[in-house]
Amino acid sequence: LDSQKLLRKIKNLGIEKNVILFPFMDKEKLAIFLQKLDVYVIPSFQEGLCIAGMEAMACGCPVITTKCGGPEDYVFSEFNGYVVNYDSKEISKKIINICSDRDFRNKLSKNGIKWINENATYESNKELFLEQILFTFPGLDIKY
Repeated sequence: LDSQKLLRKIKNLGIEKNVILFPFMDKEKLAIFLQKLDVYVIPSFQEGLCIAGMEAMACGCPVITTKCGGPEDYVFSEFNGYVVNYDSKEISKKIINICSDRDFRNKLSKNGIKWINENATYESNKELFLEQILFTFPGLDIKY
């Protein structure tokens, strides 16, 4: 949707006082923004990897995702967020659960950062990536 179409839809739904649209942010501004959030919600029917959720976790933001594909590979209920059904009441309960218990939210935050550092950085995946390249292109001379 283009921004004008989206703004019209928001206005037609009567929710313009409840919706805030943010402009494009460079990496640094996005990281600062994500670090200020209490929770990041992915309410999708279908996703691929959903790098946005991983970016939120890397910034210390717990993630709530629906069962939609990719995010289930890195969001683990009560470890770094929640995986839920596509149900507004269930999503709302999990948001309240995280936002009402600061210690629990901080635990999810720390676990998310730890998971990203151990599983989703260049360093943590370098050998696997190089193995895949060498498998695909046998005889390639790669130094690492």
